[in-house]
Amino acid sequence: MGNTPTPLRETVRADDVNRAERMLSNKTSESRAKLINEDYSPDCILDSCKRVDGNALYYAVERNRVKMVELFLKHGGDIHSLGRYDETLLHCCGRVHGNVKLAKILIEHGADLKATDDLGRYPIHSASSSGFFNKTPFIEYLLSTMNEADARDYLNIKDFYGNTPLMTAVNAENIPVTQSLQLLGADDTIVNNNGQTAFDIAKERKAEMMEILESKQRLTDNSN
Repeated sequence: MGNTPTPLRETVRADDVNRAERMLSNKTSESRAKLINEDYSPDCILDSCKRVDGNALYYAVERNRVKMVELFLKHGGDIHSLGRYDETLLHCCGRVHGNVKLAKILIEHGADLKATDDLGRYPIHSASSSGFFNKTPFIEYLLSTMNEADARDYLNIKDFYGNTPLMTAVNAENIPVTQSLQLLGADDTIVNNNGQTAFDIAKERKAEMMEILESKQRLTDNSN
């Protein structure tokens, strides 16, 4: 584990695939894999802020470098690499940008949709938590890889705190994903470890979140 960015990591930052390929081409397969999978831990004086920021492959996923990810996987990159907070590559993809093409590559190489981070969150939770991009296509793709029963379970799967993806989206005030999860059939009556439903969490957030949940409930009531 190094505490200074490796030259390979710098090629990811610069999005220089040709340079990365040259760096890897003159090494043995074992050396290539070791270089790709070496974790990076930034310098920090305090123990409380020490962390592992992941290897070059994790960094490539985080920076949404699709061709770089393909190159690293070809040369021995570990599909089960972890970053900060025990986040997998698929967690990272869902949290940061939700690139479906990249998610497909990761899953085709064996990424585990059921892997959890250190808070018991699944990749679908990561995609639901961040509102910088609309992660609906990412979530829909994850669900499309499963049969109907498994997809329904995954849609309502809980983290260590009992929070479902819908609760996570509501808590993050992620409006597009909240609406999408509702349309996909997320159960808003599930209770977390604090005895809260998605509605209870919405009450603690901006009024628009409650309006979104209630509008879906009205549609359901009218259809019955």
